Amino acid sequence: MSKAVGGVVALFSAAVIGFAITIIVLVAEELWPGSGYYDACFTDYSVEPPITTCGTYYSSGICLMTNNSVNICRYSYSAAGIGIFAAAVTLCAMCMPAAVSVVMSLFQAVWWLGYAITVTVYNDNVSNMEFTLDTPKGPLTRAFGLPGGHWRNIVIALAWTAFAVCALCVPLSFKAGNEDSEADAPREHEEEVKYKMPDAPAGSIGMPPPAAAVV
Repeated sequence: MSKAVGGVVALFSAAVIGFAITIIVLVAEELWPGSGYYDACFTDYSVEPPITTCGTYYSSGICLMTNNSVNICRYSYSAAGIGIFAAAVTLCAMCMPAAVSVVMSLFQAVWWLGYAITVTVYNDNVSNMEFTLDTPKGPLTRAFGLPGGHWRNIVIALAWTAFAVCALCVPLSFKAGNEDSEADAPREHEEEVKYKMPDAPAGSIGMPPPAAAVV
């Protein structure tokens, strides 16, 4: 693979590693913080004027990215971990055949696409979950959704960005492979190099022909 294209692919791979590490940190710190109490405010915009209710709530360590038995937080760890490993391979794109870079870039693009779609769908579900809160006017049931929506949106943005970067690496690696093939192909119209003994200078005595071997 050419150094120029390989350098671009390596740079994109380093960016994907950064995205994946950021996802792991956000999930661990903000979206799966473990059991404990947290402060949150919910605003009901269905009434005029809107009513905001704040309080201290207890979390049993649930993942704030899912509303069922599927643990999207654990899936995020796995997706980011495998993404880091695959990006580490293409990080050495300049030192590997272009075909390997194409395959790994394609794998990463499909992998991150699946993760991005999953977290986007689940975010829509958890953001519309209904909760019942005690307000001065009595119990209020509204689709407030789970807290942490801001952090979920950041994770979604990182996932789609990682997919876009990996998808861009596919045609780059493919183009580099074509350039390598053209460079290695024999030149059809290359002139044949002919070797011959140099002509003796004018007025000089040429070398006598070799004597025949006598048996």
